Amino acid sequence: MSKKQYKINKYYGNIKQKHLDQLLDIEKKEFNYSKFNELSFIDYAKNKDSFYIFIEDKENNIIGYMLYYDLKYEYEIYRIYISNKYRHNKLGSKLLSYISDKNIFLEVSSKNQAQLFYEKNNFKKISIRYKYYNDKSDAIIYKKEK
Repeated sequence: MSKKQYKINKYYGNIKQKHLDQLLDIEKKEFNYSKFNELSFIDYAKNKDSFYIFIEDKENNIIGYMLYYDLKYEYEIYRIYISNKYRHNKLGSKLLSYISDKNIFLEVSSKNQAQLFYEKNNFKKISIRYKYYNDKSDAIIYKKEK
């Protein structure tokens, strides 16, 4: 994929309705279990430490995103997603490159194949929350040092 086929934009604070609508649509289609709904996105957006990085195609459709908190000494990834069509083009790594100046923390289900992506990007498992999710899967806590 050439760089001209997408653009990356960074936002913070109040999420635009057009982005909210697309995010909710992605969440409904792509995730078996999602804590996200319109209210949780709005609550997330009201937090002064919340940021969004969207990857959009030429038609301004979101093809990837990272939602994260920018805390004083670290980042916490809330959600990272790349559309199946655009995976294996290093877009996830590109998103991570925007937050490389502090330690990064995230949580992922033990059933989620994204663990391989995080480990390839130098995240280390630091903790497990046993039977954390509704399906009784564990939550794996990862950390990447700056």
